[in-house]
Amino acid sequence: MELAAGTHHVIAFDLPGIGKSHGAVPGGEKSAIAEIIHHAVRVMDLKNPTLVGHDAGAMVTYAYLRTFSSEIKATVLMSSVIPGVEPWTKVISNPYIWHFAFHNTPRLPEALVMGNQRVYFDHFFDLLTKDPSSIDDRARDHYVSAYGSPESLQAGFELYRAFANDADTNRKDTTTIDVPLPYLRGEFEGGEMDEYVTGFHKAGISSVTSARIPGSGHFTPEENPTAVWAEIVRFTGA
Repeated sequence: MELAAGTHHVIAFDLPGIGKSHGAVPGGEKSAIAEIIHHAVRVMDLKNPTLVGHDAGAMVTYAYLRTFSSEIKATVLMSSVIPGVEPWTKVISNPYIWHFAFHNTPRLPEALVMGNQRVYFDHFFDLLTKDPSSIDDRARDHYVSAYGSPESLQAGFELYRAFANDADTNRKDTTTIDVPLPYLRGEFEGGEMDEYVTGFHKAGISSVTSARIPGSGHFTPEENPTAVWAEIVRFTGA
């Protein structure tokens, strides 16, 4: 955001119920969250925005693209698999993605993680970055604070509990969309890029481009923000 702010109007949305955002979406369905983002875009009178989403934010961005494609310039998706869009089936059957099933379990994740957020999040930051020091203590404390209450922690887990409904919604809609969709993954992040690009094409997204972010694992905006912004500009003409 700092790299873009000198030349662009940049707005960051906390997902509903998380961080400083109030009013969690019951059930966590991405299409419902996209409706809320769309309402905010309308209230702020933003014209032809480019939406950028990472991980769960990318799932919301994809839902927004599906519903409001005529109102946006481009969507940038980073380091995410979209429910119902291949390689979704392959990803959810991967035993290393154990946390999808764990987070989907009612109530148990909240009981085990509440009060231990820093330990829990550190596990993923250390495991999924190329260089764990790229996400420093200040940043980690900030992210932990965003999930500091029982309500915000539940809102985060509800995003996973909605995956089955999200997948059904996405599978039903394969209308052709020609809005540009750059898809970015970290150089050291798992997953075959071609499988993701093919999945988007089969889902009806006709204008898909892709790139690997050098020196980065899963947390691309934190690990190499300069390269992320350069790719956004290159693909969208931002």
